Amino acid sequence: MRPELRFSLLPPDAAPELRWVERANELAEALAPTHWTTARVEAWLDWADTLPSDMPADAPASLSLAHADPLLHAGPDRYARRLAAWGLALGALDDEDAALAFRAELFAALTTGVIATGAQLPFGARVHPIAGDTAAPPPTTTPKIGSREFAAAATLLRGGRGLA
Repeated sequence: MRPELRFSLLPPDAAPELRWVERANELAEALAPTHWTTARVEAWLDWADTLPSDMPADAPASLSLAHADPLLHAGPDRYARRLAAWGLALGALDDEDAALAFRAELFAALTTGVIATGAQLPFGARVHPIAGDTAAPPPTTTPKIGSREFAAAATLLRGGRGLA
């Protein structure tokens, strides 16, 4: 696959500015788009803190996370570089140039607000891109209210959180 360039060819709205953002445990400075609200910047910084950083073993140096754009604590660019590297490693992208074009498009789409992603696990139980899903959900059962099975199911749902 070779992505068609659309978002990365657009001129930026404005140069990013250095912003001070009050976070849960610190007052942090971050490079952010000028028209973004502080709440939006803080949400993106929280998202950037949770990004995974695992790269395929044969990732090209041009997609290294060390060279990421510093906008929003480098979160959007680290995300785009990692996906481009995995896309290249798995054969979804034709070559390194296609991976760089994909990175540029994804980075531009994220930073212009065209798309946004949700939180991700930085490590642990994530589905490996080339392995099957080994974590199957338990079978669904609907116990009769008031029965012993219902009490056991309610206890499992509470999961040790007390009577709440």
